[in-house]
Amino acid sequence: MKIHRLVAEDVKIGVAAIQNIKQARTTTAVVARFLTRPDQYFIAAIEDDQPIGFALAYELERIDRPHPMMFLYEIEVVERHQRQGVASAMIELLKKICREKDVFKMFVIASASNNAALRLYDSTFGDTGQGKENVVYTIHINENIA
Repeated sequence: MKIHRLVAEDVKIGVAAIQNIKQARTTTAVVARFLTRPDQYFIAAIEDDQPIGFALAYELERIDRPHPMMFLYEIEVVERHQRQGVASAMIELLKKICREKDVFKMFVIASASNNAALRLYDSTFGDTGQGKENVVYTIHINENIA
């Protein structure tokens, strides 16, 4: 298994990861645009030339300090490869990137009812914060955009 950050030349791998693992529609143009942004991270786990997992993260600049934060937005692994260290390995690569870029902290939001995610983050993040309970507010600005 190979874990690495996708770059512009890896657009086909990115498209395959989103379509085959997440079961979502995307286009080459959308993935290519994502991969060109230096503050956006698409980490892929590859086995036998096929993506078996991916993680998406965003580097967030802070107004109150010179060091950014990393937001782990999403992590997915195909079912037959779950609980084999794939997600942990992707998080470890993100942690390495954070250290290299002087990111002061990485965070993730998880549902208190998602036991698999909580186990993963307990083992890889360590600091569970305040009671594993989060409230996330979302406002849909443009209902015409899916």
